Amino acid sequence: MWGIGFTTGRELALGGSVSFTGEKVPEYYEVPPQTWQGELYNLGPEYEVCLLAGTDFLMGISLELGIGISFQQRVHIATAEVPEGRLAPQRAAVLPNGYQVWERYFTFQGRLSLALEGGALDLGYHSRRGWVVGISLEF
Repeated sequence: MWGIGFTTGRELALGGSVSFTGEKVPEYYEVPPQTWQGELYNLGPEYEVCLLAGTDFLMGISLELGIGISFQQRVHIATAEVPEGRLAPQRAAVLPNGYQVWERYFTFQGRLSLALEGGALDLGYHSRRGWVVGISLEF
């Protein structure tokens, strides 16, 4: 998985990111949201907004901590289980029922950043993405 992010500021920063998490979603017949869960698929990218606070603690190395909220559109598709003793449809294209919802996730992150001329190298942990390695460019 890869993504693109941006931040403004150094000690206190507002940021955002887009992670390309979309999966190949099978065709389905859209119905209103249901009580059943079915199979879950990520539909398109995950969007996040966050607030970061950072401080320099060694020469050229800073520690940054942040909290945020991310949004991911997901599709719930009914499983194609056939009850015992019944025949499955044949020679017909039958689409399963499915519905789309936007899921919200509260996020946290921490990272170490090594300042370089014109940018930085980052190593950190994000609650939704796991370990993250990044290159930051400063304009």
